[in-house]
Amino acid sequence: MVSNNRMRRGRALRIVVGTLLIFLAIGVATSAASEVQANNITLTEVGHFGGISRAVDVSGNYAYFSQGYDFTVLDITSKIAPVEIGRVSTKGLIQDIAIFGNYAYVADGG
Repeated sequence: MVSNNRMRRGRALRIVVGTLLIFLAIGVATSAASEVQANNITLTEVGHFGGISRAVDVSGNYAYFSQGYDFTVLDITSKIAPVEIGRVSTKGLIQDIAIFGNYAYVADGG
């Protein structure tokens, strides 16, 4: 025989899963709408920088972003030909980057 606690947990799990599916459906519908609105823009890849990027910040003519464990700085003066000007490895996956004045604050999982 199934206990009341187990039945409650099963019902709670179904509610959580149902709620997640609703949020997922809303997210898919929202992103589909965004894609339709973005159809007027033509993107052409001229190159790429590899690795997982979870954090980006831009200040002036510089873009600061993560590539896994690496903190990378690009000179984006030329929008069609960015130039990598620096890279520093951290002890953990970079989660966030914030630029304030002359300092870059990097949060990693290390």
